[in-house]
Amino acid sequence: MKRIKKAVILLAAVVLLFTASVVLSGCEKKEYENEYFTYYIFDNGGRHVEITGLTEKGREQKILVIPEAIDGLLVTSLQRRAPWATHPPDFKSENLEKIFFPTSEINIHNETFSYRDKFKKGIVVNFKYDPYYGGGGGIVSAMDPIGGYHIPKSIYDIVVNYDGKKCANTTYYYNYETSINYGCYWIDDVEYGEKIEFIPPNPVRNGYNFGGWYKETECLNLWNFEADTLPEQLLDEEGKIVYQETALYAKWTKK
Repeated sequence: MKRIKKAVILLAAVVLLFTASVVLSGCEKKEYENEYFTYYIFDNGGRHVEITGLTEKGREQKILVIPEAIDGLLVTSLQRRAPWATHPPDFKSENLEKIFFPTSEINIHNETFSYRDKFKKGIVVNFKYDPYYGGGGGIVSAMDPIGGYHIPKSIYDIVVNYDGKKCANTTYYYNYETSINYGCYWIDDVEYGEKIEFIPPNPVRNGYNFGGWYKETECLNLWNFEADTLPEQLLDEEGKIVYQETALYAKWTKK
């Protein structure tokens, strides 16, 4: 009987050690950093990046864009991974006002933005097309995510707004017929009557040069980021803000 107990204990210890080695071998213990973010390189069948927090320069920024890839490796999550659990990344900052997520394929720990009351405008989720969003463009903005402080991957879990409309009021369009993502490149939410503070990175189109953002599809009037402003805020009869979209269109010239 004692031998059986010893054998069971020994087997359990071997299984425990094996499991721990598998988990630990998947994650490089070294924490790296680029200009704005700290991160681990994780490998569980495919090397990818998990962002763990902000660098000192990252904490100085008012606006940040979560990259889709770092050093050629796909960014899959915002979290700190431990052998047996995950922990929220360190995103606390006295300066940070807005964060853009250019893709919905990033897993975010539900306590990452537990200090969100510090955000001036909230968190902008710049989703690519998602078929769950009514079969449409699927571009929304989560100004006040539900479910604690979680920005989930499913658009069904995103608060668009209480009227079922998208919150972001500034949309950038690729402006050509065969463009991806149903023609939508980027979204932002800007105070009505104010200038656009953040200019997204230039879109890319094979065989063409990008020529700036214009106010109409024909690209007649260039948007002046230093002078042009969004329309003034309008209220309906109930005192609610009337949604007004500011649409900007990319101009293309053949190479």
